[in-house]
Amino acid sequence: MKKIIHIIDVQPFDVVCEFNNGEVRKINFNEWVKEFENSKNGWTSKLAQPAFFNNVKLATYGTLLWENDIDFDPEVLYEISVPA
Repeated sequence: MKKIIHIIDVQPFDVVCEFNNGEVRKINFNEWVKEFENSKNGWTSKLAQPAFFNNVKLATYGTLLWENDIDFDPEVLYEISVPA
């Protein structure tokens, strides 16, 4: 199972991180952010705010974590990522 072990860089809607297989990959959230912004769902629409997005942390269970326990399956994040 893929897990994130280190966040290297965070820019609005992009996160570069290292996975437990040693790969450094860039995760682009632009497509999801558009959906979140239009969803009008309080917790996900916050991710469309750059300041909120950039406040991402590494969860102890190996994925990206935002305030209010917003997280994503690290396997999915790996699949949508590209080598950095």
